[in-house]
This record gives sequence, C-alpha cells and structure tokens, in this order.
Amino acid sequence: MSTWDYLPPEIRAMILAELERHPQKGAYAAVSKEWQAVIEKRTFRRLKLKEICLDKFDRLIQHRRGLVRHVCLDIELKKYTCRCCERWERETWARHNNKLATLTLYKLFSILSTWEPTREGLTLELNAYSPSDKEHWFKTFYHGTLEEDKLLDSGLPVDTNEIDDPKYGWVKGRQVSSPPNDAIRRIFALLEINFHDQLPQVAVVTKFLLRRQCRRQWTPPTLQRIWEKLPRLEEIIYEP
Repeated sequence: MSTWDYLPPEIRAMILAELERHPQKGAYAAVSKEWQAVIEKRTFRRLKLKEICLDKFDRLIQHRRGLVRHVCLDIELKKYTCRCCERWERETWARHNNKLATLTLYKLFSILSTWEPTREGLTLELNAYSPSDKEHWFKTFYHGTLEEDKLLDSGLPVDTNEIDDPKYGWVKGRQVSSPPNDAIRRIFALLEINFHDQLPQVAVVTKFLLRRQCRRQWTPPTLQRIWEKLPRLEEIIYEP
C-alpha cells in the first residue's frame, strides 16, 4: 500500500478536506507537519471562548495568533431557579451579571491588547446568556451553550420531539403556550458594562459582531465604551 508521501497532491488535499469536517479534527494535527498546518488553520480560525478558558487561551495561542480570524466571547451569566424564571431581573441580580460581564470582557481585552494587527484583521463577537435560559420556557435557546457546539458539529437541526414540560408550555415536542411577559423580559434584560479600570485598546480587531441570537440587550453607553477601544474598527454588524 502506498504511503502518504506517494499519494498525488490532489488526493492528499481531498483527504485533508474530509478530515477538516470531523468534530475531533484537532487530534489529527499530531500526525505530521503537513497535517498540522492544514488542521490548525481550520481549528484556530474561529474560536469560541468562555471566562474559564481565557488563561489557557492566552498560553496556547501564543504562536498561532496569525491563524485566528474570529473570536466569539460567550459571557456566562448567573444561573437562576424556577422561582425566578418568571420574574423581572432584580437590581441585585442585574448588578451581579453586569460585574461578571465586565470582568470577563476586561480579561479578553487585556489579552487581545498584546496582539499585533494583521492585514486580514480579526472579528470580535460578543454573546451573553445564562445556562438557565434554556431550562424553563425557552427550551431551544442554545446560542453560546455546549448544546450549540454539538449541533454545529453534527450538522443537524434542533430536535424538539423529546421536549415535554407542560409547566413551561411544552407538550410532546411542541410549544403550546407563550411565556409570561416577565419571563421574556428576563431573557432580554439589559447588560451594562462599568469599567472602573481603563479598558485596554485592542488594535487587532477590525470587525465587531453582535448577533440577534444574543438576547441580552447591551446598553448604548456600553457599546460606545467598547467601540472606543477598537481603534482599527472598520465594520460593525449589529442585529437588534
């Protein structure tokens, strides 16, 4: 049987292209330098980050910064219980979430501030959610969660057939009643970032993205403070 080196370049490219679609493709980077170059280019192109992985991200990405084109920061807010899911977010709760978002964003900006600008530029995407959002009325709110990653890897649509929770309006996979107004308001609660320390400038970012799937509402002063620290910003995609 022919070894890898004896295969025509076209066949090798087809094999590597197929491997790139594999959910666990990162492991293939250890096979050879050629495989590493191809797999890492795809693996590091778009990164989804949470606060708990930012320190590891800073260490691992040192020599691969040039491969990164898109950074999505998923800010994980405080969990809430069934007793709170139909109530408007209280002021103390909102302050806690604002603090979480502030610290997480400051940490990412501190890391990205050390990156040199590139010709290709970098997209910064922000998302904020509570893991509890999908546990009550909003069963299909996967944006930013581990379930979203699994769905993206599988290429399959959301399967609601197994959802059966009449208390929250879901019967045999169908949503048969609407959430209360305060439950909706909680999902779309305001998010206010207050930087007591000066937010570092990030010159590497050229595009800012805020998708409509991010239900939390970033206040205009918050967005202004963020954009002011992106001196090379060329494009803003805001989907209210």
